Order: sequence, then structure tokens, then C-alpha cells
Amino acid sequence: MQASQVIDYNFNFYNDNYQTLAKTSYESGYFPSTDHSGNWNPYFWGEQIENFLGFRFTDEENIQRYGWIRCSVIDSGRTLIIHDYAYEMQPDYPILAGDTISFVNVDEQSSLNATIYSFENNVFININKNSSVHMIIVDLTGNLIAEKEINVQLEIINMNNYPTGIYIVNLDQDDRQLTKKIFIN
Repeated sequence: MQASQVIDYNFNFYNDNYQTLAKTSYESGYFPSTDHSGNWNPYFWGEQIENFLGFRFTDEENIQRYGWIRCSVIDSGRTLIIHDYAYEMQPDYPILAGDTISFVNVDEQSSLNATIYSFENNVFININKNSSVHMIIVDLTGNLIAEKEINVQLEIINMNNYPTGIYIVNLDQDDRQLTKKIFIN
């Protein structure tokens, strides 16, 4: 799919439990392979660099949502790289592939080499080097939820005392920064 393509109820989604991007089968005695399939298989199309996949899901409130994943298939189909992804915050509302205007969970590249994600009631912050990073968590109205210096590689912040919703996590180290929206159940 191309950047800016509309992802909504009219989009042609795969309705199976899986979608094959690239598959190559190897069988003893046959060189180099016996079977190639998938819409992004480098055998047919060359390496697929930073293409978009559209997706839809039904959230815990039974609301349909649409989103995209920007990814690459390289190394003869052996490697999938997910660069970033987003889904539309408005229920049952279309999103354009690559759009980050009204989104949740986009992990944009930053000079600060870290990852931020949430699972259930915890925020996980993984810093690739043990170094001091300043962390701030705020809610969508700007209220300060947590602030601290992180000096370990993996920091887990429990959010049990806060309501379900979207929060913003900001990491700051010297002139490098990473900001991400996360969802707490």
C-alpha cells in the first residue's frame, strides 16, 4: 500500500488469522529453494523497504479502529523490520497510511535510543545504555503523573492508581528526546 492511501471499511483486508508477507520453503536436495509466496516476497519483487500494511481491530469497548504499520521485508524474506505504526484515535474513523495527526502508539525514530511501551497497567522504558534519562508522564490534560531520573536499562512504572486512558511519556537526555503516547488498561 502507498503512503496516504485511505484505510477504512472499504479497504480490502485479509480476513484470515494470518497474512503471508514473504515465505520461502527449503527442501533438502533442492537449491536454492522450492517455493516462494507472499505479496512482499523479495524473490519476486526485490526487497520491500518501508511499505505500509493497513489493519483494523475491535478494541475492548467493541469499537472498530483502523491503523497502519510501516515495515520492511529484507534478507531474502528472512527479516521483518517494523519501523513505526499508528491507529486512529477516533472510533470507526479512517486513517491515511503514514498519517500521524490523530494517532496512538507511533514510535517515531529519535536520536535517543530507547523504547517505550505499555502492557496492562505498566509502562516499560528500555534504555539501550545504562545512562541517566529524565522521564515525565502526563495525562492528556497535561497533569503531571510521574517524574524521575532513570539510571537503569529497564524501568517499569506501575500505573494501577491511575484511570484507564492515554498518557504521554517523555524521555529527555541532554539534547536528545523521545515522546510517545501509551494506553493504560
